[in-house]
Amino acid sequence: MLDYTSSTQGGNWTTSLTYVDIPEASVTFEQKKAGCIIVKFDGPAYVFGTAVEDVAAFLDGNEMFPGEIVFGSGDYAYWNSRAASWVATNVTAGAHTVQMKFESTDGQNVNIDVHTTAVWHN
Repeated sequence: MLDYTSSTQGGNWTTSLTYVDIPEASVTFEQKKAGCIIVKFDGPAYVFGTAVEDVAAFLDGNEMFPGEIVFGSGDYAYWNSRAASWVATNVTAGAHTVQMKFESTDGQNVNIDVHTTAVWHN
């Protein structure tokens, strides 16, 4: 099964050195039986100067494998499309929530623009 959310909300900036929620990037789903889930997140990223932007998926508040992924880095003069995936095994049956989060590794402005979060599950 697939549950997803797509956001047309642009201008999602942060300078936070710790993970903060990406607006409109949360998916709640019902796992019918125990098993694996796969999360895919995509959208354009923009960073300033030497900033590095990390993105991670959190299942019920716990960071998913493989953890943080560099979503943007360097001195971009334009938006860069990005996509990444995360996986969790042995997810119990029942209701769960995946929340995408982002951070700036050095406190400079980083951005996620319009985006999609998709969760494949049992």
